Amino acid sequence: ASLRFHRSARLVSVVKQLGDDSDSKLYHAIHKSTNEKYAIKVTQTAELDRTEQARLNREIILLARSKNCPNIVHFKE
Repeated sequence: ASLRFHRSARLVSVVKQLGDDSDSKLYHAIHKSTNEKYAIKVTQTAELDRTEQARLNREIILLARSKNCPNIVHFKE
């Protein structure tokens, strides 16, 4: 599988889809040059209303601030 709609997608190989919900999908991917494992969440932002956009923005801020959370190994934009 390939995440062709984002410019950094060429850097990873998608192993499999881990899950999905109404507005996003979660993938297991491996960085091609470093072999680091990633979980990548892809959200279709064009279809979100203002409330959903605000929720997504809060989630991004919380993830970026969660440097010591044991369930988040590392957050990258």
